[in-house]
Formats: sequence, C-alpha cells, structure tokens
Amino acid sequence: IGQLRGSQNMTRLAKYSADLYVKLEAETDVGTGMRQVGSITVALTEERKHEIYRQASLARAFDVDVREISPREVKEMYPHLNVSDVVGAV
Repeated sequence: IGQLRGSQNMTRLAKYSADLYVKLEAETDVGTGMRQVGSITVALTEERKHEIYRQASLARAFDVDVREISPREVKEMYPHLNVSDVVGAV
C-alpha cells in the first residue's frame, strides 16, 4: 500500500490501511498476504520533484518511513534503470 499521497487525509488513510493489515495478521494468526517491500517514485522534472518532496514531508508527519534520494542513489538501488532524466526521487 503506497503511503505517499497528495493530501493529509489520503496519507492518513493509506498509513492506517497498511498498519491495519499488519495488525490484523498479528492478532488473528490469519495470513493477509500483506508484504511491505517499499516503493520508489522518480521525478523527471523539477516541478514533479518539488511535488513528491512535499508529499514526502507530509508523509513523515504521519510517521511514514520515507526519504528523498538522488538520481545516483536510484541507480545504485536499480542498476538497470536509465536515470539520465531523473532529477530526484523518494
């Protein structure tokens, strides 16, 4: 469940949903199939970079584990990805 959203309410809802699936499995011993593996969002323009950085800042306010990463870091994580146009990522 991606937790990087454009508004406070959508960020809260996404975080609540992710936490609920984890809690549900722990409380019931019934597998939900939920796997938290992370995600990456890349920006190809400065405008988009500012937008996803703003979303990341909002998400951190709700205890979502998110950080800004450079194109170099994106390439280290995903060597097969062409990052020539990437200006930033989270």
